[in-house]
This record gives sequence, C-alpha cells and structure tokens, in this order.
Amino acid sequence: MLDDQSPIDKELKYAFLTFNKMTKEQKKAVVNKKEGGYEKWENGLKRIGTIGIFEKNTSEEKISKMTKCDTHTKIGVSSDGKYDCYFSTNSGSEIKLLNEFKKTEIQIIEKKERPKNGFVLSEKTDLENTEAFKK
Repeated sequence: MLDDQSPIDKELKYAFLTFNKMTKEQKKAVVNKKEGGYEKWENGLKRIGTIGIFEKNTSEEKISKMTKCDTHTKIGVSSDGKYDCYFSTNSGSEIKLLNEFKKTEIQIIEKKERPKNGFVLSEKTDLENTEAFKK
C-alpha cells in the first residue's frame, strides 16, 4: 500500500492510497531513490486499486491517469463539498485480489487540521487507539 498526494504547500487537489501486487523480489528490493530508481520500481508494481479524494469536478479520465485504474465508483463527497471520494479498481487485476480489495470497508471522516509534517493521509487512530490528530 502506497500513498500519494498533491503538493503540501498548496491547497489539496488529490490524495489517494494505492494497493498493488508485489512479487517477492519487489518486496525485498533495495531501491535507489536517486535517478528515478523509486519511480521505476513503483511503475513495475501491478495496480489492484485505489481509495482517494479528488478536487470536485476532476474528470474520470484524469483520475484514471493518476490512479492507473479504469473503473471508478464515487463513494462520497467531503462535508465542505470541495472533494469527491472514489473507490477505483483496475479490471486487469487478478480476480482473487480484486475481490479481496472490493471487501474493503471505507469510512469517510471529517477533515482534520493539517499536521506539522504536512501529510493528510494518516491513520484515524494511533497504536494506542486514540485520535490521530487533536481537535
């Protein structure tokens, strides 16, 4: 599972989690983060699906390009109406993995304040099962 989001120093345009199939070699790979090594490694993964939020009126064509998925189901809208939430899948995935991914339970929660590290994708609770961000 990997995350991706628009630049943290601007208004959020998208954020999503990707779910990929990896070979044993890909799991154990030592990836050179310089000179495009990480991107090359990531592009070699087989995409199963994504769960994401996108700025309202983002076209499904653009979502497909970003997520590398070809089927998108709108699962909600943010409370402020600025973002649409999507569950996306890649129809070329192995049926067993695709069926498992489709069992994912999703809960849309209120947006939290931006944390100091800038990442908007985070666990709802921490390891002690308390709120991840203070209200």
